[in-house]
Amino acid sequence: MRLDQGPVAARQWDACTRNNPECRDPRGAVTHAFVWTWLALAFAQGCAHHLPSPNATPRDDVTLMPIADGVFVHTTWKTLPGMGPVASNGVLACDEGDGLLVDTAWNDAQTARLLDLAAERGCPVRALVVTHSHEDRMGGLAEVLRRGIATYALPDTVARARIDAWQPSLVVSPQTVRAGQVSAEVFFPGAAHAPDNVVVWLSGSKVLFGGCMVRAASGETLGNVADADIRAWPESVRRVIARYGDAVRVVPGHGATGGTELLAHTLALAEAAQSQGR
Repeated sequence: MRLDQGPVAARQWDACTRNNPECRDPRGAVTHAFVWTWLALAFAQGCAHHLPSPNATPRDDVTLMPIADGVFVHTTWKTLPGMGPVASNGVLACDEGDGLLVDTAWNDAQTARLLDLAAERGCPVRALVVTHSHEDRMGGLAEVLRRGIATYALPDTVARARIDAWQPSLVVSPQTVRAGQVSAEVFFPGAAHAPDNVVVWLSGSKVLFGGCMVRAASGETLGNVADADIRAWPESVRRVIARYGDAVRVVPGHGATGGTELLAHTLALAEAAQSQGR
């Protein structure tokens, strides 16, 4: 049975966190899904931003939001000095009892909850794709390795991570990664947000995980550019557009999910930053 089969209320329930009492009641699940959507919009500034309201607090649990048949965005939060709670997205793709995870949560504890949550819903994670070497992409890697889950990453990501115990299957872009019945294409379009950023394409659902090289619609800048290649960023985005221009859903590393307009928006930001010599 697929993770997303069943009544609408059951699907909405998957948008809840595991420990939320409202998840026992479909009406509460719908309410929680609405709240999650509101929070996602609040976080849409992307890679490095804080909650706009001092009354909003970070969640230490994992949130899943269905965005396509068998595809979920997982979101976790971390409080960063001087910035407050920062939300980070990844993707969980499920089919016939197999799960493919794109990026971990911020830390091991959150990642453990994420993996447990997937297993409880009949989607045990068989493989992890790491999209680049920053903490928001692989902060929970130790928990994944502890459970013996297969991992995939670019050689440059492995080199930059500097974790001796981590020996993933090395990705040669473009490469199809399979986790049981789930398959995804991993593509390195060139440097942008980071020298090693890749995107992940789920062809069956036409979902593109753009990671941190793709900005949310409300992002007014490129966000965290500490490891960025501003000169290369525009051309890297153009390669993504050329290859995945038929995407139905585009998931940024931070902020609200959208469509291909996120790619156009990111390209405009990157071109502006390039022209200003940033």
